[in-house]
Amino acid sequence: MNYPGPSQNDETFIRAFFSALVRSVVLAVIVLAVLAVFTEARAETFTAADYAVMGIDAPTVLAVWTWGFGTVIFSWYLGYVAGVALTAIRKA
Repeated sequence: MNYPGPSQNDETFIRAFFSALVRSVVLAVIVLAVLAVFTEARAETFTAADYAVMGIDAPTVLAVWTWGFGTVIFSWYLGYVAGVALTAIRKA
């Protein structure tokens, strides 16, 4: 069985995917910077201990971010594999 090789559409899709990924990271950095400025203005009311009491600590944030990123990558991979399978079926 011959599988389709990379085509112009695949390269365009990969470029669009990484472009969206970069934009998402930039947006996350901006949001975190705004959040840092907001919490800096209220430094007397919120401390690291207060966040820890609420359940917001480094391991929890890392775990949530890892699950979210893994879900996005898995969904992209599942869609990509489904697209390759459909292309292979159409060409057969």
